[in-house]
Amino acid sequence: MSLILSCIGFAAACIFAYISTQLNDDMESQVTKMSAIVAFILSFIFSPLLLKLFMVGLLVWIWSYIGDRLSLLFYRKLNK
Repeated sequence: MSLILSCIGFAAACIFAYISTQLNDDMESQVTKMSAIVAFILSFIFSPLLLKLFMVGLLVWIWSYIGDRLSLLFYRKLNK
């Protein structure tokens, strides 16, 4: 049961991440990316060990991109 829940949550996180790349508005894109992160964390809680290792690897790989985009967005908003 936990494997099914974690796979559904991981699929939802992937779908949110894909949708966020297709959006033109930066703010909507960032909100969708944050929703993907929340879905990712929730699916991480219910996943078995091997799937957790795979998910952590993906998170480390994409975290730098998401963090850079968020900090750049907030920096632009504060300077206006």
